[in-house]
Amino acid sequence: MTRAEYASIRRKSNRSGFPGVCRRGDNAQTSLRKPVDPACWIAFWTMPDGKRAIRKFSIAKYGEKTAFERAKNMRKEALAVMEGVFVSRGLKHWLQRQGG
Repeated sequence: MTRAEYASIRRKSNRSGFPGVCRRGDNAQTSLRKPVDPACWIAFWTMPDGKRAIRKFSIAKYGEKTAFERAKNMRKEALAVMEGVFVSRGLKHWLQRQGG
């Protein structure tokens, strides 16, 4: 399975209907009760170096539908350039123990 195929799997916890895209609501707060950014749709993916990439699309600026579409398109673009084979964390640890 490629990394892009694995990243395209829709998980049970997904509520947007599109893997890697989620909505942050208007009333979101941090654990310290500080307000966070206004409502937005967020696209996220993993870069080749293992770091997480995130793009936010403001609902106030683009509207609900357009912000969601932009987040979906950003995620699709990221998956299109994602390379390599998916290797689970457990397999990585096993390979390291084997000296590979």
